[in-house]
Amino acid sequence: METDFAFHVAGRKFSSLFLLSPTVQAEVEILVGVIIVVLALCVLPILFVYFAVTSELNLIFLLFLVGQSMTVYSLIIPTETRDYYVDKAMNVVTLTVRLGLVRASLLGSCCLVLEAFSREQHSSWRWLP
Repeated sequence: METDFAFHVAGRKFSSLFLLSPTVQAEVEILVGVIIVVLALCVLPILFVYFAVTSELNLIFLLFLVGQSMTVYSLIIPTETRDYYVDKAMNVVTLTVRLGLVRASLLGSCCLVLEAFSREQHSSWRWLP
């Protein structure tokens, strides 16, 4: 719960910089929360390890990173759907509560499809000169 609160505070601070209306602030909080989760759980740790080994950034690695990000978020969505009714009763605004169970499940499925597509493209490009 502390991490959710930290993401909420970060989103509120980010949206208050632009003096947005409260409804737009709520949308920005959700978007900033998603971006922070993907950056913290996937992009930054993998980039750290990648740049420890090499100093070049190529398209194949970026394609892999997109697929990895989709995998991580497709694992987060089922965790949030399990808590949907409790979060909704306690007025906790998560992406799943905003979208609803059906749309959140579709988003998780779309993330898995994008991940599979990215993995297929990555494996077919690996042998190119």
